[in-house]
Amino acid sequence: MSVLQSLGRTRRRVGTAILAATVLPQTALAAQGGGQGLPTVQQPQNGGGSGSLLGTLHGYAADAVVLVGLLLAVSAFIVVGYSSIGSFTAARQRNEWGTFGMTLVVGVGLCIAIIWLANKASNIL
Repeated sequence: MSVLQSLGRTRRRVGTAILAATVLPQTALAAQGGGQGLPTVQQPQNGGGSGSLLGTLHGYAADAVVLVGLLLAVSAFIVVGYSSIGSFTAARQRNEWGTFGMTLVVGVGLCIAIIWLANKASNIL
């Protein structure tokens, strides 16, 4: 091992040590800033305000179910958009605009139904 390689490794280690020495104390002292302590944990949107652990877990589970429903709605929007673009491309090539129109109408209806169902499900939970 040459002297230059050894010097380069030492320089990197010193740089890492200095970076750690400047960053780590800031994170350790973050709770003392202004004397307010750590922030409070946000309660779930769907219940969980009773203070019991089981109620809080139930609220977080309900929030997770609503989030999964929203992700399914987003995926439905993506699928409808992809199908509409494919149908538009086929309509331009084969001059079948009725198929494109039907795909668009059914896709918009599907998206409206999914939004309505996700809204009803979030109210039920």
